[in-house]
Amino acid sequence: MFGYILPYKPYLRMCDYALYKAYYCGLCKALQSSFGLHSQYLLNYDCTFMAIFLSALQETDTPPCEPGSCLYVLFKKIPMAKKNNVMEYCAAVNVLLAYYKFYDDWNDEKKVLSGISYGLYKSAAKKAARMYPETNNAIKNGLAELEKLEKEKCESVDIVANSFGELMKNCVCSNKAILPNDLKLCEAISYNIGKWIYLLDAEIDREQDIKKGNYNPFIVCNIDSKHAKILMDIALSEAILAYDLLQLHSNSEILDNIFYEGLYKMMDRHLGECSCKKKKRLDLKKQSPLLANKMNEEIK
Repeated sequence: MFGYILPYKPYLRMCDYALYKAYYCGLCKALQSSFGLHSQYLLNYDCTFMAIFLSALQETDTPPCEPGSCLYVLFKKIPMAKKNNVMEYCAAVNVLLAYYKFYDDWNDEKKVLSGISYGLYKSAAKKAARMYPETNNAIKNGLAELEKLEKEKCESVDIVANSFGELMKNCVCSNKAILPNDLKLCEAISYNIGKWIYLLDAEIDREQDIKKGNYNPFIVCNIDSKHAKILMDIALSEAILAYDLLQLHSNSEILDNIFYEGLYKMMDRHLGECSCKKKKRLDLKKQSPLLANKMNEEIK
C-alpha cells in the first residue's frame, strides 16, 4: 500500500531495531504460511506497524520472538515474531488491502501488472475474506466509498480523508485482541493515522496529479502545501494525543519512536522540514489525572 509508517532508525536502539525486524520477518512468515509463498511479496511496513501496535496491547509473558528459517537468508535462522492471532490477522489485512488495490488499478486504469497481480492473489484474498469476513467487508466497502468520492471529485478534503480514516480504523479495531477499555483510544489513533496517510499521499502526488489530470483533494479545494501540512500536523497530533493515554504492555520503545520521530521524519523526507514535533511520550495519566480524564471523555 503506502509504506509511510516507519521508525526513525538513527534514534532507535539496536535491540529495538532487531525486534522491529523480527516483527517484519514474522509477518512475512505469516503471509507465507497462511496464504502461500507468493504472498510474501505483498509485505509492507504499514501492516508491520499494525502487528507491533496490536501486540503491544496484549498482556502476556511469552517471548514475542523465536528462531525461524527464511528463504532469503540461507543456512541461518533469524529472529521472527511468533505466529499468533495478531500476526495472522495482520497478514490477512495485508493481503486484502493489496488485492483490492490491484483490483482498483486494473478496473480504473487497466494497468497490466495490476491485472496480473489481481488474478494471482485472488485465491489468497478469498481465503483471507473467509477467515475475517467483517474486515473484508469493511475494506471492500471503505475503498468503494473512497473511489466513489474521488470519481465525484469531492470538494471537501475532510470528507475524503475521513473516509480513509474510517477504513484504517476498521482494519485495526476489528481485531478481537483489543480490550474494551482500549477500544476508543485505538479507534482515535488508527482513524487519525489513516487521515494522515491519505493527506500525505495526496500532497506527495500533487505535481503528478496536476500533470495527469487526476483527482487530488488539495487541487480541487485549492489548498496550498503550507495549509496541507497544517492539516497533516492536526491529524498526527490527534493520534498522538490518544496514544499518550494508551496503556502499552510491550513494544513501547518502537512505537514511541514511530509516533514521535518516524512519522514526522517521513513528512520531512517528502515535504521538507515540518514543525510540531513531540520528543517524548507524555505520561498524562501521572502528570495530570484530571486532564487525562477530560481527554478520555472527549475521545469517547
